[in-house]
Amino acid sequence: MGLLTASTLLQELFAGKNVLEIACGTSYWTEVMGRMAASVLATDVNERVIALAKTRPLGNQVRFAVADMYRLAPEQPFDGLFGGFIWSHIPRQDLDSFLLWLKRFVRSQRTIGFIDSHPVEGTSQDPERIALTSTAKPFSSKRWKTEPSTKC
Repeated sequence: MGLLTASTLLQELFAGKNVLEIACGTSYWTEVMGRMAASVLATDVNERVIALAKTRPLGNQVRFAVADMYRLAPEQPFDGLFGGFIWSHIPRQDLDSFLLWLKRFVRSQRTIGFIDSHPVEGTSQDPERIALTSTAKPFSSKRWKTEPSTKC
């Protein structure tokens, strides 16, 4: 999936929604979602990347907070939750509890989305890591089969 396709998909998924973003980094995906979302609370554990992210002209609908995704305590639930390039960093044995933890922060029947690197068999990004989670059934998920792209 190219960046344009991924950007369009994220804008469609989160259009008009109040979104919690975990591990926002320097806010590449924050900017993409912020174009269509009602609001985005972008969080990251790293103060330096939040400081960099705050320098980008993202509009009043985007707020930033230094926060550990494992210790989040939002005041109210969100319409959606997004994590960019964080899924492959969650240990396989923790995926079930991680999803259940995050589910607490979104309203019922809302969207939780992740985007990550192209899966590589036998690595931490192996597609089997996703398929083997025992709690995957309660979550509606989609996987797009894509060819590696050199376009950006």
